Amino acid sequence: MINLRFGLINFSSALLCLIPFVLQTGPFLPDLFLSLISIIFVVLAIIEKKFSYFQSIFFKIFIIYYIYLVIISSLSDYPIYSLESSLFYFRFGLFALAVWYLLDHNDKLLKLFTYSLLITFIIVLLDGYYQFINNYNIFGYFAEGSRMSLVLNFQSSLGTYLARLFPLLIGLLLFVFNYSKANLFVTILLLISTDLLIYISGERTSLGLLFVSTILIILLISKFKFLRLGTFLVSIFIMAIITINNDNIRERNIDHTMNQMNLLSEDGNIVAFSNEHQRIFNNALEIYSENKIFGVGPKLFRKYCKDSIEENKSYQCSSHPHNTYLQIMSETGTIGFLFIASCFLYIIYLMLQHTFLLLKGKTSIINDYRICLLICIFLTLWPILPTQSFFNNWINVIYFLPIGFYLNSLSRN
Repeated sequence: MINLRFGLINFSSALLCLIPFVLQTGPFLPDLFLSLISIIFVVLAIIEKKFSYFQSIFFKIFIIYYIYLVIISSLSDYPIYSLESSLFYFRFGLFALAVWYLLDHNDKLLKLFTYSLLITFIIVLLDGYYQFINNYNIFGYFAEGSRMSLVLNFQSSLGTYLARLFPLLIGLLLFVFNYSKANLFVTILLLISTDLLIYISGERTSLGLLFVSTILIILLISKFKFLRLGTFLVSIFIMAIITINNDNIRERNIDHTMNQMNLLSEDGNIVAFSNEHQRIFNNALEIYSENKIFGVGPKLFRKYCKDSIEENKSYQCSSHPHNTYLQIMSETGTIGFLFIASCFLYIIYLMLQHTFLLLKGKTSIINDYRICLLICIFLTLWPILPTQSFFNNWINVIYFLPIGFYLNSLSRN
């Protein structure tokens, strides 16, 4: 039994270390690995009677939210379609607990995962610059439009991958490695090359997330904040040079953005991001206004938006509203919105508490590693920028991965 336990822990640990890489292949393998890790965790937790993980405040809140999603899906006008996204949503909460459990029971896992994420980042960076030069990546994939693809998938999500996992990598490097001059040089190269690749990837939302995370890192961490400030200033300088000398990047990142960011719509009202985004946002707000308490059900924005645009020409349809909070409001109502908004406010509270202690000259209980993990979660819940669908499998692997590390960091205290 002991050998079986260690075998399962090591197998799950290996799957976890492979997740940064398989995220490059698209949604199927990351979701498969996540599901296997979650199932093995549940089996081990029952055998070992490790029920304390399920009794954590995080999981209690998550399971209440999950039950709520299943109920409103079941009561919606399209229950089968809605349940496709909500019925098995519990696996993401279990995945966060599984990561916590594995880090508790495998002393080498934290360092192994750090190496895995670092190596994957380097591969992504090399492939990204190759793609920038040749217009296709090392496996011949072309991204949609003017953006860049993942290493083993044509989806244009390279910038999203880098921007959302970058704070996690920084936190792990700060926690795991003792910095020598060689490590410091590698870190400087990593910071600048990541900044630049996110910029030239053409994903403006990812660039916005990079700016947000960089500001938070500079303000909140104690070590290497001036290093990050210096590298980011260097990156901005190089970005300016690239923009001046590359017509495609200037057109995509500057000209196209300025054209879209006309702050007035066709009827003279103020818009957010662009007229196209505003029409989708108007549609989401209209759906929410007619279903304020419970929403229309997870994944059902796409079902109702077509009816709305037939009645109002200022609306536009899409598979989701391109904003987490508008999607939550329209699909899960005010109750669902309160769950997510409360989590975001709690993260802000922790950051403000940390900042207050630093300003008072006191020692904060939140170290740099945990601050970086909080920044990852903060980016997940950040309301301003356009987002992918909140119930998208691929993005949820990225959303819940740092939560497992954060829960483990709490238990270390």
